Amino acid sequence: MGAIFGRPRSRSVTLADVGVDARETGRGTATATPDRALRFSAVWAALRLRSDLISTLPVDVFRKSPDGRTMLPAPASRLFRRPADGILWPEWMASTQMDLDRFGNCAGHIEAKENGYPVQIEPWSMDDLTIRFKGRRIVKYIYDRTEYDPSEVWHERQYTIAGYRVGLSPLAYGAWAIGAALSAQDFSADWFLNGAHPSGVLKHTELANLPSAVIAGAKEKFKVAVQNRDIFATGKEWEFTPAEVDANSSQFLEAMGAAAVDVARYIGVPAVAIDAAVTGQALTYANVSQNQLSLLVNYLGAPIVRREWAFTMNALPAPRFAKFNSDALLRLDPAGRTDNMVKQIDAWLMDPDEGRALLNSPPLTQEQIDLLMLRQTKLSTADDDGKDTP
Repeated sequence: MGAIFGRPRSRSVTLADVGVDARETGRGTATATPDRALRFSAVWAALRLRSDLISTLPVDVFRKSPDGRTMLPAPASRLFRRPADGILWPEWMASTQMDLDRFGNCAGHIEAKENGYPVQIEPWSMDDLTIRFKGRRIVKYIYDRTEYDPSEVWHERQYTIAGYRVGLSPLAYGAWAIGAALSAQDFSADWFLNGAHPSGVLKHTELANLPSAVIAGAKEKFKVAVQNRDIFATGKEWEFTPAEVDANSSQFLEAMGAAAVDVARYIGVPAVAIDAAVTGQALTYANVSQNQLSLLVNYLGAPIVRREWAFTMNALPAPRFAKFNSDALLRLDPAGRTDNMVKQIDAWLMDPDEGRALLNSPPLTQEQIDLLMLRQTKLSTADDDGKDTP
């Protein structure tokens, strides 16, 4: 860990220094820097999935009622609409979440405040950020050769351990698996694109050892004949066998498949959600809701809560607090969402108008309520008439 982030008493930490060199692994794998890791599709898919889902969740601001029993809507600052010049909230959330999941940290310069709280934060590239420590306390942020006081910087982190004030990068610890996949990917490109394997074998069936000139002449005649898809005519002593590539026995494909599952574990998404091959696991339409719920509870719940706390404590005056509407993740399952809403109405957890508001429908008019009540009365009467009398 010290080789990546420095000892606890190191004077500075460069957050982009997360690569593991092939010489350090001793396995001949490629260097898995954050940028190069994105060339592996599993890394891109896992980061994109978390970034897309978290950044598009609605964010509401509430305050507690005086008796502490009710959440009341509260005004949100412009941070939650346009947090940086030319950048809207979903884009800002997506880019900062991407950095959190790549580097374990995201940071930016606080360019404007209102009532002492940030309303404009220009996000920084983690590749160019260095943090200076005094002991374990952060004393300076250095970005683009400019020093900033901690009070001028917005800094979120995840995957922290005691003794560090920076988050740990999943890509740093997954570098061996990612590096192995990148090496396999490079080898596969060389295999198929750059002729790293012979297209076939031209063999003399009677003599084992032939002069080099004879072999070269036979090879040249064969190439000239077949390069335009012509027919090659020869005697019985020469035999050509086309090369076959057995995908199942190609170790680079197996390595890439295994690495994709490892990447899902490191970054924090279900392997099946990024189409990584998991033996015995398949996604069907029947379990979409369960998979979405598992994704929310087991993988996205913790990062959402961490970000809620960050905005509540550092961007909103008390007693306001930020709340991500994670129920929106289930909106792509209309049947499950409707069933859950009906259960909440029946349990008096919401009224019908609140449920309709979640569906972007206006409240029921009195005329509609009367018609529904009349319909319900007729249905109840019909049920009673159909019952057998003792």
